[in-house]
Amino acid sequence: MTFAEKMDQYLDRYSSLYQFSGMFRVTLKDQIIYQRNVGYADREHKVPFTNDSVFTLYSMSKPFCVIAVMTLAEKGLVNIDDRPGKYVPEVENIDERITVKHLMHHISGLRDYSQAKHVQKDYYEKHCPDMREAVARMVAEPMVFEPGTKTQYSNINFTILALIVENVSGMKYADYMKQAVFTPLGMKNTRIDRLGLVAENRVRGYDISGEELISVERVNPDFFMGAGDVISTVDDVYCLNLAIKHKKLLTPESWEKILTPSEINVFGLGCQVWQWHGKTRIQHNGGSSGYRTLHVQLPEDDLDIILLSNYGFGEARWSLTNAVYTAFYGETEVQSESEAMDGGYIQENTRVLPEGFLPERKPAFTLSPEQESKLLGSYAFPGEKCPTTFTKEGDRYCMTTDGWQKHYCYPISETILASCNLDEAYKVTFEENGNVLLNGRKKIS
Repeated sequence: MTFAEKMDQYLDRYSSLYQFSGMFRVTLKDQIIYQRNVGYADREHKVPFTNDSVFTLYSMSKPFCVIAVMTLAEKGLVNIDDRPGKYVPEVENIDERITVKHLMHHISGLRDYSQAKHVQKDYYEKHCPDMREAVARMVAEPMVFEPGTKTQYSNINFTILALIVENVSGMKYADYMKQAVFTPLGMKNTRIDRLGLVAENRVRGYDISGEELISVERVNPDFFMGAGDVISTVDDVYCLNLAIKHKKLLTPESWEKILTPSEINVFGLGCQVWQWHGKTRIQHNGGSSGYRTLHVQLPEDDLDIILLSNYGFGEARWSLTNAVYTAFYGETEVQSESEAMDGGYIQENTRVLPEGFLPERKPAFTLSPEQESKLLGSYAFPGEKCPTTFTKEGDRYCMTTDGWQKHYCYPISETILASCNLDEAYKVTFEENGNVLLNGRKKIS
């Protein structure tokens, strides 16, 4: 069976079990060896995906922001070992130990917007929010940890980097990105998104509640300045692979800095770099309302993987990457290592792994009345106004978030709840002090 036949077999099974829509491409030495489009760019009008379909990349935008900063560094206009306040007056009171490099490695210790709901609320839904004012407020928040001692993935780091680009270049961030990054790299259909921007061939994003797919409004890209505001196509995303491989736009020395992880985590500058099944894996992914994205480069074999999905849920990014590895290299133990794939990037993984190559659902675990009683109830993060509820509807359990979005699930153990129709799962933690946590939220009633 060829690699393409194996991947077709995998995707056929995957799509029969889980909700999935998007474009998936595997390239070997600049030759596309597999591409499969599943679903529609616009379900309502049955618009198919094409190579011109434009997706919101979300956090997969970060590598491009770093490239922009490094172009300025090579001109002697930015020193990445300087304090960010040297270039952005709004953050001149930032902890003096924080450097520009700390921002790019996600080791600054700065509190992210999601950890300061009062700040996020003031800017998240605004048209053209003042991000300079937002970062000024954020750097005044208490630090999460001492700079350079721990890791926290944080969008504010990259908003500050984007403001450095603006101030040093004397150009709007979107204009500099187009002139100094996108155009030189041959990215013809890539732009910095802004609220109200009309982009030809833009893909519509979807989310899910229960069994129902929902067309979702785009998250305000202005709020994700530098951190998640790029829109692009599958062909243009591949230009990042070419840039890394051929050391385009930047010197080899700059690329070495970008691709070297910090001493305390797997983050290079704006990307992840680590050993995956004995091979160097360079990647970044993205995801929020309506979209999930992933770019992976395995440089030793010149193998490149791109996934652009317009379903803002599920674990297709990780499942399909594992499937590629198994199908291409013929490995049988690949699934056993996927728990470590995130490398400290996101919260502890609770993926429901198949035993072999093809995806399958785990059998249900029957909760005792006592176990069920422990789980049913309401959960919330500190200060969260709309609790998440965990209830039972007939023979199914239901987790309701944001007051409306339903996630039907079933237990596969006392501490893992598998989604009934998505490739994702939810974790329950029983603490020694009696607290019960659901995906990190504490039970409150």
